[in-house]
Amino acid sequence: MGIRNGKKTTTKNVKRIGKHSDLLETVSDPLAYAKEQVEKFNREYKEGKLDISFKVDFNEKLSATGDTVSKSTVLNVGYFILQKIYQDLRIKDFFRERLNRSKITFDCNAINRFLTFARILEPRSKLGTFDRLDAYYEQPSFDYQQIC
Repeated sequence: MGIRNGKKTTTKNVKRIGKHSDLLETVSDPLAYAKEQVEKFNREYKEGKLDISFKVDFNEKLSATGDTVSKSTVLNVGYFILQKIYQDLRIKDFFRERLNRSKITFDCNAINRFLTFARILEPRSKLGTFDRLDAYYEQPSFDYQQIC
């Protein structure tokens, strides 16, 4: 179905009519049948009577994949309250004083902060926490080797 969106025209799939070979088994003229169905859908759409229904099996288990589409885009912002408490405790200053006398190049404060927040919000192992760092609004950048 063609839909006008301002000056642009786009298409929208409403319903699958079927393959030509399948339609030959049920109707004598598949092309005429398909055109009739398209006209019917367009008419119903313009009149606001279009009813689209589909079946969902809630018992069917879906497995997550590594695809971007499979990942949740919801980010955890619940740690902002914990971050305020963390700042009030001035733990960052503690780490800054210790790191001034050290040759460590990574951010110990960031590692401690995210491990602490994760243990409060979603208790997991260090590896489990590291694997879920992409769920936080603030994206920390450190390697798993730096946690151990």
